[in-house]
Amino acid sequence: MLSQNAYLSVFISQKYIYAHLAYTYYDTNSSYILKDISRLPISTRNINLNEFWLDYFTNLENKWGWEILSAKKVSSDKFANHLKSFEDEGVGLRGCSFKISRDNTNSKEWIDSLREFSLDLKVSTVNKLSEKKIFGEIAYRLGYQDCIFLNLSVQSLKMYRFEENESVSRGIGKVGSDVYDVSEAIYKWKDEEKIMEVVKGEKYLAFLKQYLNENFRYNIWANFLSKPTLYTQSATFKDFVRAYLTLQLLSISQIQNQICSDFGLKKPKNLICLTGEIIGIPEFRDLLVSIIDGFEIQGNFDFYVDYESLIYTFGSSFSKGKNAEDVIFTKDNFLPNFTKVFIPELEIKKGRRKLVFEGLLKELDKESGLNINVMSSEFTDIKIDKAYNSIFEGRLSKSAFIEHYSKDIAFECFAEGITWERVVFDCRFKPVMYGPGPRENENKFKSWFTDEFN
Repeated sequence: MLSQNAYLSVFISQKYIYAHLAYTYYDTNSSYILKDISRLPISTRNINLNEFWLDYFTNLENKWGWEILSAKKVSSDKFANHLKSFEDEGVGLRGCSFKISRDNTNSKEWIDSLREFSLDLKVSTVNKLSEKKIFGEIAYRLGYQDCIFLNLSVQSLKMYRFEENESVSRGIGKVGSDVYDVSEAIYKWKDEEKIMEVVKGEKYLAFLKQYLNENFRYNIWANFLSKPTLYTQSATFKDFVRAYLTLQLLSISQIQNQICSDFGLKKPKNLICLTGEIIGIPEFRDLLVSIIDGFEIQGNFDFYVDYESLIYTFGSSFSKGKNAEDVIFTKDNFLPNFTKVFIPELEIKKGRRKLVFEGLLKELDKESGLNINVMSSEFTDIKIDKAYNSIFEGRLSKSAFIEHYSKDIAFECFAEGITWERVVFDCRFKPVMYGPGPRENENKFKSWFTDEFN
């Protein structure tokens, strides 16, 4: 068996290149992933793509301090470049793969250029079928019964739901596609003017927290489409994207109401995984609220956000576990931290503020800890600082109910390779109503959120 391994996997989305170099030293059971996100040029016209890829690999080498190419050549000859064979940490690779999204309008040009740049690169495409396969395998390895995978980008929204078929048992040789019934909702807006129509409309204005006139909304989105970004410090733009996501998700759930029907209620073990190019713009809490309100979810689910598209670069390897051909991942060296979300049904008169949950977040070897009091009408976000040595426990009040749960809730904050960094109780009265305008929304958000446990 190999004592060391280094493998580079790259995913090209609509507007970005996500690169991950996974290094493992098996003798000490240590590993890490080097990461890079680069913006793609808007067009491949007037670009020497051979030179582009040479510059790209050189930049990765300089950023990571890792030798990748055996020789650097800008040549008109095809297949002139070669990967450096793996020798030790920081020197060479055992392999490199590129996965190109079919949603990228220049996907053919990128595929051809990579194949001409070097024969050492393994090049493939990501389409609907391959996405469903990866997501289903990940859901299966994690052991969830009902999963939603969302890819949210500027000009597309893709949703896949995997519901465990109880008539099919898990077992040796089974994969995700064998045990899940899969449904999907895929929307693409190739015409940018159609996106503009959404953000210019009065319906969109009813989801904002800040009033922006029609021309200003148009200009914000036009600038974003021409100069995309993964993150922002602008509170106005964060809210702009939050409102856009909420409206789009709500529209989809109304058009295809069966695709998210009873999610969080049907099964006891549920997951929402989020990835895509615009998920890093809203604040985490606002992003979660957009999903809950857009799909009108109740019950419980686990939640994780893949900000760096690891699900595309190494998701298939992770799902295969020890049978992976390139890199072997465990849960704790692949998965980001999770959030556990509870959305109880309340038998409380709307508008009244009453205790819903009373609990304790404490270290395992201690009797005392952080007292948790969750109130109706609020969205309570509890940050867990020492997950590896903590337990969360408590009890729902008589007027609160969560499907598949008793009144008592208790779990360790690090279990089976998964780290829980947050617990969220959404005890706002349902259905949640937005509008009629930004000022009302701003007041509602202020009344919903409490920072007591952050």
